[in-house]
Amino acid sequence: MIEATDEAFQWMLGGCELQNGLNLPEGGVDDPVVLGIVRKITAQLHAAGCRGSWMIVVDGEVVGLCSYRRPVSEGCLEIGYGVAPRKRGNGYAASAVAAILEVA
Repeated sequence: MIEATDEAFQWMLGGCELQNGLNLPEGGVDDPVVLGIVRKITAQLHAAGCRGSWMIVVDGEVVGLCSYRRPVSEGCLEIGYGVAPRKRGNGYAASAVAAILEVA
């Protein structure tokens, strides 16, 4: 997984080029409205000093997103995730959630 930055969200929304060699799946990662919501959550996490939003990357392709829904507090953790429709059913979300639990 690679940390999701505002620049990465701009790229996923078609607003700029990302210079890290990543690709998007056919049809994109998710609906632009959903990406906008996750982008806002990510900005709130970063403003709170929380590194908690990642792109799920497989073989150089961003297949999904996984993040905290709010900063971790008092041992409580809420996770949100999504995988591109054409990439579902491969265990990517389960692997991403497991990785986040290790970081938390």
